Amino acid sequence: MKKLLLACAAMGAAALATPATAASLLYDFSSPSGVPGGVGTQTYTSGGITITANSCGLGLCYPDLVVGLFGKAGGGDENGLGIDGAATGDPANEITGIFGVELDVLNLIGHVVPGSVDFQMGSTTAPDAWEVLGSNVSSGSWTPLLPGADEGSHPLPDFGTYRYYEFVATSGDVLLANLTASTTAVPEPATWALMLIGIGGLGAALRSSRKSALVAA
Repeated sequence: MKKLLLACAAMGAAALATPATAASLLYDFSSPSGVPGGVGTQTYTSGGITITANSCGLGLCYPDLVVGLFGKAGGGDENGLGIDGAATGDPANEITGIFGVELDVLNLIGHVVPGSVDFQMGSTTAPDAWEVLGSNVSSGSWTPLLPGADEGSHPLPDFGTYRYYEFVATSGDVLLANLTASTTAVPEPATWALMLIGIGGLGAALRSSRKSALVAA
């Protein structure tokens, strides 16, 4: 019985000794600046988790789309991901009513706290406005999710329901500034070690208890 109590105590200590950790993720879409390496696609990594951005034209999004992405780092609110103006004729290199940006967030699902995924738009001087759409197929049937005309932080709508999100301008031209999230808390290595010790002790105590019971019988 004493061994059993010690094992339980060790397991309890494991749960309390070292707190679980979670990381804050930041995807800054103004970097790299200019036209990224890919024609119409670019990956962004934070905390070891990678998401992918694709350029879109008339609702169709392909990694090899001739119209490329553009990382704008102009300072102030002129920071974020837009579309290469050399191909669209837009000198601002931003998201327009025809050309948008698609995010593939599959790698975030199951690894971040669902309610922690937020996005922020940039370059939304009136009358600029934007809309977020969702789909589970790239260039698929898009579902309108959230309209806006500000640069505040917004929860990514219906996260976990959709793999792809498209960001478009419904008026003027805008930028996709950033995406933030928090990873799911994971116990520290020291906590795992204490838990394993506790489980091992519990197993030994149970075996000893059964043996004592058989001898007594």
